[in-house]
Amino acid sequence: MDTNEITLFIEKYVNGALSPSEERDLMNWYRSEPVGPVHWPSRSWTEQAMVKQAMYGKITDRMRADGRRRLVPGLLKAAAVVAGITAGACLLIAGLRTSPLKYAVVTARAGEIRRILLPDSSTVWLNAGSTLRYPERCLLHQEVELEGEAFFDVKRNPARSFTVRSGGVTTIDLGTKFNIRAWHNSSHVVVSLESGKIRVDGNRRPLATLSPGQELTVNRNDGSTLLRKLSPAHVADWKSGTLDFNDQSLLDITDMLAAWYGVRFVFQNESIKRCIYNASFDNTIPLDKLLKMLCSVNKIDFTITGSTITLGGDGCR
Repeated sequence: MDTNEITLFIEKYVNGALSPSEERDLMNWYRSEPVGPVHWPSRSWTEQAMVKQAMYGKITDRMRADGRRRLVPGLLKAAAVVAGITAGACLLIAGLRTSPLKYAVVTARAGEIRRILLPDSSTVWLNAGSTLRYPERCLLHQEVELEGEAFFDVKRNPARSFTVRSGGVTTIDLGTKFNIRAWHNSSHVVVSLESGKIRVDGNRRPLATLSPGQELTVNRNDGSTLLRKLSPAHVADWKSGTLDFNDQSLLDITDMLAAWYGVRFVFQNESIKRCIYNASFDNTIPLDKLLKMLCSVNKIDFTITGSTITLGGDGCR
């Protein structure tokens, strides 16, 4: 395809006027280009940015629409090519777009892990029973809201901020990979860093700046914090299908199990909430089998009635 033809096809694509055969030719052109910067036939960087962002949105929309039925290799590569420039284009588009800001809300059901590509090309893995709310377009100051647990792989851009609000705690990212656990019923928010650097704020004051392999636990009730070390490789084992409990209380563990298995826990003895566990299970393990192993370690018994699990007993050994 020559420059004039590419220009015409791009304009028609953005305006929704491209015929099936023309769209096929345009996608073939994308496939022929290496993944990386692509020459766009325009002298105006503003126009380039707007066109690229529009095409990226159309391509990813089609990927989402087709995702449940089939994989579309051409669209995947086209999205990858365009994604290479959207981080820079995001800054221009944020200033050019004046339409009302819309938000997307994504929830992962029980037993489900969802992968979300944000408009700025950052990626989020959303754990079961968790909800993420985020703007549907790029902003200079990107802010998302999380309830539950998620792992963030943020596209680095020094000129743009990325903030996560979760359970009264604010995590400010500078282009890195980190995990946040903020279950609705939990008294703690836990932020763990795999790589890069993040700042964690609470009650409008800085709490800590984390380095890789550090985990900050924030008490929602009194604002106290606990900083500890962990292996960066195990920051988000749940992404690969593991239920990992590292020096965690039974109360925190039941929050995770409630989200993953879609059940509710009731404690007959408040003291057993504080029992501490170190254990790891495959997330396909039947819940009753997992509970038998956990309860056998301490003087705890359980009964299952429908979707409600009652925990009782004398307490921790």
